[in-house]
Amino acid sequence: MRRLITLLAMAILGITLLTSCARKPEKVKIGYIPIADCAQLYVAIEKGFFEQEGLEIELLGLAGGAKILEALAARSLDIGFSNVVSLVLARASGLNFIALTGGPIEDGHHKERAILVRKDSPIESAKDLEGRIVALNTRRNIIELFVREYLETNNVNSDKVKFIEIPFPDMESVLLSGDVDAVASIEPYVTFASLHGGSRVLDYNYVALEPKVEISAYVVSEGWLQKNQAVAGRFIRAFSKATDYAIARESEVRTIIAKYTKLDQTQSQQIKLPTFGKKLTVSKLQKMVEKLYKRGWIEKSIDASSIIYME
Repeated sequence: MRRLITLLAMAILGITLLTSCARKPEKVKIGYIPIADCAQLYVAIEKGFFEQEGLEIELLGLAGGAKILEALAARSLDIGFSNVVSLVLARASGLNFIALTGGPIEDGHHKERAILVRKDSPIESAKDLEGRIVALNTRRNIIELFVREYLETNNVNSDKVKFIEIPFPDMESVLLSGDVDAVASIEPYVTFASLHGGSRVLDYNYVALEPKVEISAYVVSEGWLQKNQAVAGRFIRAFSKATDYAIARESEVRTIIAKYTKLDQTQSQQIKLPTFGKKLTVSKLQKMVEKLYKRGWIEKSIDASSIIYME
């Protein structure tokens, strides 16, 4: 009897191993930007959360959310990281993108985005920016929206400010050269500029407007989602674990960030990090939609709940 039980146990183990070997990991291609804001993604890879869900992740680093959405539209990606303004604009143009998860969040304890001026600049307030030149990374994105909102909240006609496009890594040198009067920058460049000593923060314009801003999300097309419901669910579960981990273990997360970005370990410990969310909030996204509609960036309003995946 004991021998029979042993043989049965061995047979069950063998079947289990064969089944495990037969189940190949599902490959998922993700477009991302190699910055700290994608920490949830890095953590899910490094801590094996995707692997536990049977997902094999292939990363494709791109310059920004617009490029990522283009790749999603071309079906060369399965999932892409994008700021919420680009997501809404894409949806309004007829592309059937939907936010599968949340992403980085800016609040009073996690301030990553700021308007910088030269240290010796006479600019002391938003009002002083009228008639000046301000650098943005690209036009009609979340950066421009929140600069314009900040100016107008402070009684400045944003149309009387000249905006030019400068890549984030070049902003500090262009500012110090005097070619622009201010730059709308993000981490790690805000911290680096402050450490270099030639510039200063005029204001953290995001949190000056709202106490909590949901910046980005991981986006899929509805067509992909319809064919890959199970994969989407596994991605969401892994992402949720990574979000909890990233919030609870900031020091370790900084070490992981250095591996996936161009920062060294010293730099990764100096920069400011966002906090993170698992899902976008319908009310907050709807507020963003209405801002874009009021500004004329989209022709009609959109129901925000239609842009957020509901399990």
